[in-house]
Amino acid sequence: MMPSKDLFPARGRLAQGSRRRSARKQTGRGGAWQRCAAGGERLEGRAMLAVTPSFVPATGVLSISVDSSDADTTAYVRLSGTSIQVASDAAFTTPYAVAAANVSTITVTGAVGGFEGVEVTEGLLAVTRFDASGLESVAFGATAVVGGNVTASNSDGALAVNGLRSENNIELSSSVAGVSLNGLVVGDRLVLSASGDIDQAVGSEINTGVLVAAINAGSTSGNVVLANAANSVSAFEAVNPLPGGIVSITTDSSLLVGTSASRGISVANDGSIVIVAGGAVSQFVGSELSGGKLSVSVATGDITLTEAVNNIAAFSGATAAASSKVRFTTIGNLVIGIGASGITSSNGLIELAAIGSVTQAAGTAIVGDSLYVSANGATIELSNTGNAVDIFEAVNGQSGGSVTYSNSLPLVIGDRGIQTADGAITVTADGAITVRGPLEYATGSLTLADLSSTPGSVTFMVTTDTDSVAGSLRNRLDNVQDNQAASQSQSVVFDAAVSSIVLSTPLASISRPVTIDGEGRLVEINGSLIAPAPSNGLVFADGAQGSRVASLSIGGFTEAGVRIETSSVAVVA
Repeated sequence: MMPSKDLFPARGRLAQGSRRRSARKQTGRGGAWQRCAAGGERLEGRAMLAVTPSFVPATGVLSISVDSSDADTTAYVRLSGTSIQVASDAAFTTPYAVAAANVSTITVTGAVGGFEGVEVTEGLLAVTRFDASGLESVAFGATAVVGGNVTASNSDGALAVNGLRSENNIELSSSVAGVSLNGLVVGDRLVLSASGDIDQAVGSEINTGVLVAAINAGSTSGNVVLANAANSVSAFEAVNPLPGGIVSITTDSSLLVGTSASRGISVANDGSIVIVAGGAVSQFVGSELSGGKLSVSVATGDITLTEAVNNIAAFSGATAAASSKVRFTTIGNLVIGIGASGITSSNGLIELAAIGSVTQAAGTAIVGDSLYVSANGATIELSNTGNAVDIFEAVNGQSGGSVTYSNSLPLVIGDRGIQTADGAITVTADGAITVRGPLEYATGSLTLADLSSTPGSVTFMVTTDTDSVAGSLRNRLDNVQDNQAASQSQSVVFDAAVSSIVLSTPLASISRPVTIDGEGRLVEINGSLIAPAPSNGLVFADGAQGSRVASLSIGGFTEAGVRIETSSVAVVA
């Protein structure tokens, strides 16, 4: 068998040592078929289409060469019976047939500088590989499918794909320009790489298990925008290193970010990632999301992007389904909100974690059932007026780090409470504030204010019968004393599980107005273990005018159960 370079001589001359045989004319758009040296054939005329001889080499490779300065030149390939047909005419008026049984690989090559394409018009090509290179376009007809892997590349310009179906994997690339998808592209795994935009035409569709997209390093421009609503992608990873670069993916299904550890979606520090999914969005273990901005929106299911390697500067997320959750983690400072979008979880949980500060972009809102924020930075500051959650909890582990939160509804500080290391806690709400969890601020400060009325309502709940711990009666009376908010009506009430409290030391005097109410259950406060004597129970000092005690059984003290050192303190059964 002669080498392929001898089978496809340059235009106008034959391979060295061959002789031209008499031509047999056949009409076709590309010109006339002509027999060449060693039994090969080529198409001469306005365009040239050269193929391998009528026999298939032992390697099982059918090579098709498309070479023309005519921008419309296309190689057409189809399965007809047991033969693979190749022609330069879509109507196959001048077919070249090769027995399909011996073909394992089809290669289509375009000349450098040409503007050629290949179209698989119909049938299942049961080959292991279909490789196209140096072509501007690849197209598949409505019934055309390749049984094996498909690769298509262009090192001389952009690559356009108009429909492509493989029963295995697809790789599409342009080393100097972009890759554009049209029609239906189907494969188990689709890999796209370009030095320009990777995009898809309106109405086109991607259907694949795994989609990988990359803008090549050294490119001067390029975005990944695969945002058609009909796309169905199960797993996605992408890279766009360009300043301000975009990666945008839409799928009608759930989406897994990343397909292996350390591989996820990466853009530049000022770049943007946009994910829109019909179902839940989650991460492969160890995969990474990195870049400037991340926006995620899902129709049903949760957003769970909590890998510790994530490094995103700004985040927005939205879930439409009831009781859905938004969970996000990043290793740096985090800004909540992109443009006018904040975080919305329909009656669901929102959990945010950052190894740094967490702040909020102007004009954005956090809306959901509950919000938990964990940070280790100078501040957690979420003070926009549109915030609307029922439950708020936060931890800031930075020494001196503060927590500030504003809510447009009544608010419960949940079981995890608000905890700082010597920092300030400031919470305001347009309605009553109820505190269930611990408030830890050490030498910092506490400000809890209901802004809906004067005075506002702040209620601290005793959640344990153990003395001198977070949530104890002693701790809640300290919270009342420490609250710096003006014009607040403060109360201490008891969780249903708390019925009897045994004190080990006397309680501090109360110098702020407060209502301490067992709410009809006669909660016991017992001072029998306090030593040495004397001991008093509740002591109301100057400044506590207007206080009230109700439904408490106070005993075991050597002195008074309730000692009043000021005026206007009511004690009722």
